[in-house]
Amino acid sequence: MTAMPNTEHVHQLYYGAMEQQKVVRILAFVLELVAAIIAIYGRTVEGSPKLGYGPLFAVLLLSGSVVLRSYAKNIRGYAEILRVRIVRAVAFEQDVGPAERTDADVGAPWLASWFARRSSCPTLAAYYAPSSGPGVRRLRELVAQNAFFTFQLLRTTAIVWATVAIFALVYVLCYLYRYAVNPLPTDEVVFAFDFLLTVIVALLLLRSLDAWLGAWRIHQEIRLIETALGAVPPDDHARIEQLVRAYDQEVSRAPEIFTRVYRLRGSRIGQLWETRRKHYV
Repeated sequence: MTAMPNTEHVHQLYYGAMEQQKVVRILAFVLELVAAIIAIYGRTVEGSPKLGYGPLFAVLLLSGSVVLRSYAKNIRGYAEILRVRIVRAVAFEQDVGPAERTDADVGAPWLASWFARRSSCPTLAAYYAPSSGPGVRRLRELVAQNAFFTFQLLRTTAIVWATVAIFALVYVLCYLYRYAVNPLPTDEVVFAFDFLLTVIVALLLLRSLDAWLGAWRIHQEIRLIETALGAVPPDDHARIEQLVRAYDQEVSRAPEIFTRVYRLRGSRIGQLWETRRKHYV
C-alpha cells in the first residue's frame, strides 16, 4: 500500500476520537451508577433515612451524565465521517486532500490526538492490511472486514448489557414486589427516597435494555451485510456500493463497543478474519 500521509493523520484522529468517546460514555455511566448507589443507600440505611443532599447530588449526577452522553454522541458523529473517508482512501489508494485533512483537524475533539498516542494507534497498513488491489474489490474487502469484526463484538456487547439488564430487572421487581405485599410507608422522607430509587434504578434498567436489544438487532443486520458482501460478484459495483452505504448506516446507530471487549475478542476475531479474507481476494 502506497504512503498516504494525510490519510494516516486523519486515521490517527479517528482512532483517538473513538477512544475518547468511549471514555466519556464510561464516565457518564459511572455518574448514573453513583446516583443509583446514593438512592439505594439512602433507602436501605438502618434507622430513619435522612434526605440531606442525597437527592440533590443524584439529580446533578444524572444531569452531568446527560451532558457527557450528548458530547460523546457528537464525537462519534465526527469519527464516523472520518471512517468513511479513510476506508475509501485506502480502498482506492487516493490520499485524503489537504482541505479534508484541515477539516478533520478543525473539527477534532481537543483530546483526540492524545488518546491516539496513549492507545498506541496502529498504522493504516497494520489496521486494514488489504490483500486486494486498489478499487471496488478492495472496498468490498475492507467493509467486509469491518462488518466481520463489528457484528461479533456487538454480539459480545449485547451479552454484557443483557447481564446488567437482568440484574437490574431482578432488583426492581423484588423491590416493587416488596411494596406490593406490604403497606407503603407514609413518611415523606421514606417516600422521597422510594421515588428517587425507583426512577434512577429504572433509568439504568431501561438504558441497559435499550443497549442490549439495540446491539443484538444491529449485530444481526451487520452480519447479513457481511454475508451479502461475500456473495456479491466483485464486478457488481452498484450492489457493493449499496451494501457499503447500508453498513455505514447500521454502524452509526450501533451501541458503543467496550474497549475491554475488543481487547478480549479482537485477537481471536483477527485470526478468523485472516482465514475468511481469502474469500474476498
